[in-house]
Amino acid sequence: MNTPINAKTSSEDKLKTIEPTSLKNLLDKQEVVLIDVRELGEHKREKIPGSIQVSLSNFDPKQIPTAEGKQLVLHCQTSNRSAQAAQKLFAAGYSEVTHLHGGLNAWKAAGYKTTIDHDENAACQAT
Repeated sequence: MNTPINAKTSSEDKLKTIEPTSLKNLLDKQEVVLIDVRELGEHKREKIPGSIQVSLSNFDPKQIPTAEGKQLVLHCQTSNRSAQAAQKLFAAGYSEVTHLHGGLNAWKAAGYKTTIDHDENAACQAT
């Protein structure tokens, strides 16, 4: 599948970045498998709708769901952990990996909605 026009390729490796607007378009068209590599508690508190949680601390490339004709995109809070997860995918033989530039923070800054679990937030504040 072709990478969206405003995705950038790093010359250092084949890690590509995608901007929130392009990711939103792919999600709307159901053309992406979006993997959230944050920890389970973070994902439960707030997530991009449609994302699948596979935490970096337990990251196994064999666990990553793929779908014919869909682009794989990783994300985390800021794009640091997703870049680390991408390196694990490269080591496992993936030739191209894309991650959300700026992570969940950039997604929210672009004005896109997240799903917030208010019960999870309350539980975290109580501890």
